[in-house]
Amino acid sequence: FGWGGGMEHQTMSFMGSFGHELTAHELAHQWFGNKVTCGSWQDIWINEGFATYLTGLTYEKMFDGIYWNVWKSNLVEYITSQEDGSVYVYDTTNVSRIFDGRLSYYKAAMVLHMLRTKIGDDIFFSCLNKFVNNSSFSQGFARTQDLKDFLEQETNIELDDFFNQWIYKQGHPIVNLSYEQSGSLLKLFVSQQSSHSSNDVFNFNLDILVNGLDTFQIDLTSAYQTIIIPYNKLIDSIRLNPFNNAIVNVESPVVLINVLEDEFTILPNPAKEEITIYFDLSMFGMDQYQIVNNNGEVVRSQSLNNFNNHELDGKVVPSFKVNIKDLSKGTYLLVSLKNGRITNSKKFIKI
Repeated sequence: FGWGGGMEHQTMSFMGSFGHELTAHELAHQWFGNKVTCGSWQDIWINEGFATYLTGLTYEKMFDGIYWNVWKSNLVEYITSQEDGSVYVYDTTNVSRIFDGRLSYYKAAMVLHMLRTKIGDDIFFSCLNKFVNNSSFSQGFARTQDLKDFLEQETNIELDDFFNQWIYKQGHPIVNLSYEQSGSLLKLFVSQQSSHSSNDVFNFNLDILVNGLDTFQIDLTSAYQTIIIPYNKLIDSIRLNPFNNAIVNVESPVVLINVLEDEFTILPNPAKEEITIYFDLSMFGMDQYQIVNNNGEVVRSQSLNNFNNHELDGKVVPSFKVNIKDLSKGTYLLVSLKNGRITNSKKFIKI
């Protein structure tokens, strides 16, 4: 095929090359684009968004899945690189807009992935199979409204908000998060705004990964939310949208525990047998400390009654020593507590 890219002719795909993505994309068009064709240029995403997403599914199912999250990450980054743009095409006189890669291909593909996570894998793939074989659309045409109506009938799930926000309107959510840990509860303070005025607040599910191990899914429905999750491990970090399952601009993808400078200092660090904790008693105080390993397990908890005074940088400051001979090599978190509440934490390395 002498042009760039390819073309999904029925019975014979034209190929500009035989790379993995192009081959998968053009073959996928035999179902979405050929067997069911978009009913208008406004609905081009039914051709291109589906073919792009099916290409992505080859990365989920092939190569041991190692490229799947990378593929989604690249799409999310590209989609959110600009603030505007809808999947649905309103100006069909503009060929460049019809075949806009960011919107008709990539955003449409990620919207399909979000729809999959909303209704569940089994129902999603069953619905798509029924859709391409339905007598009203097979070897014929479908509009965006046709697809929405079909999915609602099959799933009994109302999809007005989803299609309005993610397909007909423009933009994407921008999310910020802060948190507080109180005993065995994790309190998340989430705010979101839209990148475009056509959308106000998005309703969507957002994955969070705590301490690199524990995954939770939160349901975002308003501009400001407080979400409480039972969690009894000490929190080291929280990562938002770690699996790139949502079209969202997260301003701080990794939220680290808030460590204020100079509240206390650990020396030496790294250390082999003993560390000394120097701190300013007037700033926060400490009546207990804990040492937490990388799995979030408390390996030592010690109450404090007496402090020693040592010189640090020409100043005499309160301090105490901690024997770490019995700890395995690795990275740990030393956590300060006052009246049972976490006041601060810092990492140290046992060598």
